[in-house]
Amino acid sequence: MANSFTMRRRKREVLLRICGVIDLCAGVILFLLGLALMAVGTWQGIVAFLCFPLVLWAGTLMTWSRVYANPQGIVTTSNRPHRAKRNDIAAIDIRRSDFGQIKQVVPFVRLKNGKSFKLLPLCLSSGQSVAPQFRDQRREMLDRQLKLVEELRSVLGVGGSNYSED
Repeated sequence: MANSFTMRRRKREVLLRICGVIDLCAGVILFLLGLALMAVGTWQGIVAFLCFPLVLWAGTLMTWSRVYANPQGIVTTSNRPHRAKRNDIAAIDIRRSDFGQIKQVVPFVRLKNGKSFKLLPLCLSSGQSVAPQFRDQRREMLDRQLKLVEELRSVLGVGGSNYSED
């Protein structure tokens, strides 16, 4: 059985999954409504039919965005799913990455062939300047992220380097 990892708090995770299921249902309704309206010959049917893949994609992401690991390998289910066998993994590193203007602290799976991929469900925002009242909360979240990555490393039996603040 695979261990499941996510940075979300339990209450937020349940809420996100409920919203994801609602989104999936809305996608199915959009699909059926689009077909019905296209059969009648209205342009709204085409719009509804064209929007349903986006709604289904968003619902799927909200419902199943996680990292699964077992001694045989790792699978990440996010907007860019990845899969790697244990024998192909060199290390799991935590480093800082830019997502446009937002800085994130992200675990990367480094493969033996030189490629790597991000474990996006385990990333944290790390803004340049953090207000003093939020520094403890940020440090707590970074510690939680490190703990999750250490557990992930132990499940897979690999090492790696950790992010350190300058």
